Parts: sequence; structure tokens; C-alpha cells
Amino acid sequence: MESVETHRKLLEKKVTLGYDESVEQLKAAQQQYHLVLQETNEERRTVVNNLASVLTTAANHLSIVEKFLEDQHKRVDRVYTEAFREDEVDIQKMKDIMESFIAKVNSM
Repeated sequence: MESVETHRKLLEKKVTLGYDESVEQLKAAQQQYHLVLQETNEERRTVVNNLASVLTTAANHLSIVEKFLEDQHKRVDRVYTEAFREDEVDIQKMKDIMESFIAKVNSM
């Protein structure tokens, strides 16, 4: 009987030690999990901030390019209109010179 009781106490002690060791491993795993979770959240915040910065920069760049293209379009339109008017004036002068020349030739 005494041998059985000693064996039971020894088993109980080993079970308790195993349980305590398992609890310590669980606590270590939980601490590791929380540390990894915190690092992941920090990295996620960094990525989100970087992405927001990139998107803001891209949107600003797009706005600047759009404004530049609008200004260029206005400038080209103005230059084209002025050149067209000048060409019309030159064409009219050439027509007048030609009519004058034809009139002189016909009067001869």
C-alpha cells in the first residue's frame, strides 16, 4: 500500500511539474504572440502611412500635370489662332496683289 501511495505521489508530482511547464510554455507563446501582433500592427500602420503618402504625391503630381497640359492647350490654341489670322491677312494681301497684277495685265 505504501509503495502504491509513493508511486501515486511521484506520478502526481510529475503531472504537476508537466502542467507547470506547459503553463510556462503557454505564457511564453502568448507573450511571443502579443509581441508579433504588436510588431505586425506597427508595420501595418507604417505601410498604410507610406501608401497614403504615395497616393497623395501621385494625386498632386497628376493635378500639376493636368494644370500644365491645360495651360499648354490654351497657349497652343492662342498661337494657332494668331497664326491663322496672320495667314488670312497674308493670303488676302496676296489676293490683292494678284488682282492688281491681273488688272494691270488686262489694262495693257
